[in-house]
Amino acid sequence: MVTDGANNTSTCVGTVTVKDVLSPVLSCPATLTAVCSAFDQPVYQTYSSFISAGGIGTDNCGVNAFSFILESETDNGLTCPKTLTRVYRAEDNSGNSATCSQTVVVDDQILPTLVCPGPLTAVCSVNEQPVYDNFIEFTSAGGVGSDNCGLNLGSFGMVSQTQVGNVYTRTYRLFDNCDNMGQCTQTVTVVDNVLPVITYCPSNLTLDNDVDLCSTVATWSPATAIDNCVAVTVAQTAGPASGSTVNVGSPVTITYKATDASGNMATCSFTISVVDKQLPVISCAGSGDFVDVFTNQGNCSHTVNNNNLNATVTDNCAGVTMVNNYTGTSTLNGAVFPIGNTNVIWTATDAAGNTRTCQSRIRVSDDDAPTVATCPANISQFTNQGTCVATVTYALPTFNDNCDGNGLSGTLIAGLVSGSSFPVGITTVTYQYFDNAGNGPATCS
Repeated sequence: MVTDGANNTSTCVGTVTVKDVLSPVLSCPATLTAVCSAFDQPVYQTYSSFISAGGIGTDNCGVNAFSFILESETDNGLTCPKTLTRVYRAEDNSGNSATCSQTVVVDDQILPTLVCPGPLTAVCSVNEQPVYDNFIEFTSAGGVGSDNCGLNLGSFGMVSQTQVGNVYTRTYRLFDNCDNMGQCTQTVTVVDNVLPVITYCPSNLTLDNDVDLCSTVATWSPATAIDNCVAVTVAQTAGPASGSTVNVGSPVTITYKATDASGNMATCSFTISVVDKQLPVISCAGSGDFVDVFTNQGNCSHTVNNNNLNATVTDNCAGVTMVNNYTGTSTLNGAVFPIGNTNVIWTATDAAGNTRTCQSRIRVSDDDAPTVATCPANISQFTNQGTCVATVTYALPTFNDNCDGNGLSGTLIAGLVSGSSFPVGITTVTYQYFDNAGNGPATCS
């Protein structure tokens, strides 16, 4: 508008266009990290949330908050870690735009949690408790597996089985989707407490001795056993081996022991008794015929003064004894046998009680001659008055004998009896005596 001195005015209208051609400046918040998914870090839906997260937007004229958008989101095609790039765009009020990029790194480094089922036991073999072939079998048995992001169930498996003594340790593993691995261990203890079973044990044996021996050769089949598990060893632990010589006497004990792989043991025993059934061999003096002995001088008996009349005995075993029924001892030495026949029974008994007898027939004969006890002296006598003879009397002679006795009368074998009339001249009177055994004669003249 122009005004002159007279206050006259004149106006004109001109148009001035102000154009903002400067783009806003947009700076995204710092790189974000997520564990399982990019959704763990949500997209900024509003400009204000962008600014609150640390984003910056400036413009010479001002930023149109309503123009703020996520323009694009791309990833690098990897899994763990996965990198996403988010591009945000905002405009000013003149439509000038600016963009910024924010990186979201998705990386799960947390290990899965894997808890194995409780310890297991087996009797004979660890294979009695099968390995879990998959995660379903694992969890059905009481196992637990979890992860913050998710499990790769196909990765489940046993990675090792180690053994220390009778304890087996199984290690299982499971990966999550970022190949983080969780592990757990489960033990299987193989405990066999079942004793082996003796299936055969020889019965007690009673055997006769071998001929002329105080023993026998004993043979038998060894004991056998079975076990609930595979391996069982049967060994003889006491007594002689089969085929050995076993002596007569107290029973011999044979013991077998069965041992399984876990050291469980079972035993059995039997006895072998060898019995002496062989009789002693006994031999008597005379072998059944009479043994002739004679009276001792002046006695009507025989006194044994040596061992010649003793029986002899042998046996296959030691400890045989013998006794006779005459003295009740093992000898006849010192025994006194009367005239005539005496039967002596000898009995031999061995240590097993076997007996055998024999008989000695002792015949004592009198070989002592009788003797003259009294014999009258020669007699001289005159004839009787008026005769040519003499009546002579004399004492009869007597005889003694060891068996028949003393003062025995003899037999007149010559001359006249006492009281007879003896002729003139010499008459020899003779008496003699034979004893009952025929010994003699003893003569008195």
